[in-house]
Amino acid sequence: MSRREGSIIAVAVLLAPLAKMVEFAAIPAIGGPDILVCLAICVGWSCDVWNALPAGFALGLIEDIVTGRALGSRAVSLALAAALAAGMKRVVNPDSLSSKALAALCGTTLADCVTWGILASMGIHIATTHFLRGILVPSALWAAALVGPLEFTVKRLASAVQSVWPAPGRTGRETAL
Repeated sequence: MSRREGSIIAVAVLLAPLAKMVEFAAIPAIGGPDILVCLAICVGWSCDVWNALPAGFALGLIEDIVTGRALGSRAVSLALAAALAAGMKRVVNPDSLSSKALAALCGTTLADCVTWGILASMGIHIATTHFLRGILVPSALWAAALVGPLEFTVKRLASAVQSVWPAPGRTGRETAL
């Protein structure tokens, strides 16, 4: 894992509880964005698959703990969403905002469908029409709209974190000549 990827993952994990608090306090529960799926997709877009997978799992586990949802249901789905975004950047233009929006649409759809399936297998049933109209479509549209600004924010915070810690092998006491 590179310093860049590590700092992006650290920033995303540190932002996760704050994002959930903002969702609970300021955003309507039905039809609002799921900021953590957007964070998982941003991590996936910025890291390779093998780093995105555990990072997405950690983000989902944070969401499961904060929301009191069935433990692991969101962790698995956000891990898959992050891995999907990491894989998609290989086949689309990684610098294009429309490619990021497409990854957000696909990743959110995958994450929500996996969560719905996991909850159904546990005996927690959500009506199909409510799932499609109240959860899946708004969540995917919000993710497509938020992935650009959120990725920009995460990358800027990660670069600030990188500038605070010296590179490996450097003590931070060297001076430029």
